[in-house]
Amino acid sequence: MLFGSNDQELSADEAFTNHQGQWAHVIAALTEHLQQVSAPGFDVEDLEAPRRNVLHFHGVGGIGKSTLSRKIETVLAGSGRPAHWPEAARPGVRVVPVRIDLARSAGMDFEQIVLTLRLALTRIGRPLPAFDIALRRYWETVHPGEPLKEYLNRGGLARAFGQALPQQMKSALADVAQALLLPGTVVGDVVGSLVSALRERRQTVRALSGCRRLADLLEAEPDLEALSYHPHLLAWEIARLPGERVVPVVLFDTFEDTGDRTRREMERLLQRVVWLMPNALFVITGRSRLEWAEDALAGRLDYTGPAAWPDLADPATWVPAPITTDPEGPERSEGVGAATPADVVVDMLSTLARRQREHRGHTVDKLTRLIDPGLLGDDLTVMAVYYRAKAWRDIGHPDASRRDYQHVADHGGRLAAAARRGLAKAAHLAGDFPTAHTAAQQLGWEGRHQRVLGGLYGLQGEPERAAAAYLAGRTEAEEHAVRGEAAHNQAKRALAIAFTDPHLADDELDLAYHLLTGLELRATTINTEIAALVRDAGHDTVDDRVRTLRAELDIAGLISKLPTLEIAAAFHQAVLDDDQVLGDTLGRLREQTRGGMHAYAVDIVHFMAGLPLPDDHVPPRRLDDEQTTRSRWRRLVIRRQTLLRTRRSTSG
Repeated sequence: MLFGSNDQELSADEAFTNHQGQWAHVIAALTEHLQQVSAPGFDVEDLEAPRRNVLHFHGVGGIGKSTLSRKIETVLAGSGRPAHWPEAARPGVRVVPVRIDLARSAGMDFEQIVLTLRLALTRIGRPLPAFDIALRRYWETVHPGEPLKEYLNRGGLARAFGQALPQQMKSALADVAQALLLPGTVVGDVVGSLVSALRERRQTVRALSGCRRLADLLEAEPDLEALSYHPHLLAWEIARLPGERVVPVVLFDTFEDTGDRTRREMERLLQRVVWLMPNALFVITGRSRLEWAEDALAGRLDYTGPAAWPDLADPATWVPAPITTDPEGPERSEGVGAATPADVVVDMLSTLARRQREHRGHTVDKLTRLIDPGLLGDDLTVMAVYYRAKAWRDIGHPDASRRDYQHVADHGGRLAAAARRGLAKAAHLAGDFPTAHTAAQQLGWEGRHQRVLGGLYGLQGEPERAAAAYLAGRTEAEEHAVRGEAAHNQAKRALAIAFTDPHLADDELDLAYHLLTGLELRATTINTEIAALVRDAGHDTVDDRVRTLRAELDIAGLISKLPTLEIAAAFHQAVLDDDQVLGDTLGRLREQTRGGMHAYAVDIVHFMAGLPLPDDHVPPRRLDDEQTTRSRWRRLVIRRQTLLRTRRSTSG
């Protein structure tokens, strides 16, 4: 298990026993949070300050993250604390925990999330006027004729939180109406008069005038976007409560179900809630690491980068937590004097569990340190060497990758077929297509032969033939119940079809996203994003997305994916006849393929653009002659240009 100041990873090899270590981190985070919100300079309305109000546990499914989340809520609510969990001392502070299950099966939409946050705070027994009036206006506009009380009863929220909220909202509205000397509590009248009074800074509403953004939020169109800013009002009301300090602890569970790497709308709204409520502590549990501190997500989320989320920013600060069958056993540090073969085994399994979420160069370094002492035994050494071969390939070291693959293939055993596929892939990447094709014929299902063949056919400018191979590969994977392989083949199929039929590619991408649900396959997810770029070639959104994805690949250390991304970018540029930008893409490709790997990508870009190859260019060993391959790629570009012209003329 990895943990940092704000990022706890839990792997299947570390199934929870008593959660004592995780609870210790909750106490530490809560203590630090209380100090922060009590500091003289803390301002709940400051929307620019970095946020340190997130504690994040992540890891593979089935290890007890949801159990941990539920237990934290129970203990913070004041009951069920295990004897081995120390008490969280918090004099003068009232902690209000609320757990929100974001699993798709729970059916929780964003509106219900905001309602749940407010419902949890009914426990303090008083209205929160700024928020309550804004919520009342939203509700009557979006749900005309549907009383909130009936909605809460029907959805089960009333059973969980009682019926106090409608009464508190009514009380808030009545108090404001009385202050404004209004004859009734019609929401529209109250809100209109309140906004005027706030703008005019009347003394009658001085209690609410301190909320600088209240008038603007009350004037905004009451829709979901406006609702997503209402938590700011909730935070402001909490900050001004008299008496003991109230600190919400919000537990977002099953966070992976909020979307995926290309569909982040729900994540964007939830992140906004976290940002707008700096006086609440958020404990987030899910399968994947939060990526909010990565600059590459700028534009897809509101607040990104290490300056915004300093405690989520530096993977290098992660250190391992105790991994032991003895819950009282001592802690130890990763890679530092691992004393026994058992320690090395645990470190290796933990490294493999993390490899989808860290730079592949780190994976190579860690696996090498674990392999070299010779403590793993033959079978586990072969496993470590195999995964190191994959990581070597991803960071652009083909010779080291082939050497490791060959070692695994020669050893035999269950990974031998996969290693032979790796060797076929190495021939493919080196541009020796006939050798790769011959090897693929001998791989069979265990060696994922259809996947290898699909890749070869695609590079020859035959996306239809590639798509058929990937379909066969997906079908085989489904027959063998191998979800990851099915998702991988489907993502590659979507990429192939995106070159020929953008409309059909929509359906293929939807299926790829569906198959990736619940899986942590970073490279495969990136394949879907590249497929979406090819589908959208010729549109003005592509260039920015290419730059973003290029940055993500660099962060992940997936250097081997860059040429595929550049081919997608070049296809877009060739469709637009943008020779200048295409020249920049060719320059990057030549730099990326200088060592010989992926050099065929340079040919493909020339073929798509109808350009001659340089005189000194060394071509790959193709399956077909150059002119045939050139014509296929150029035809794909012309077909897309024709499609776009037809669409423009039809819409015009």
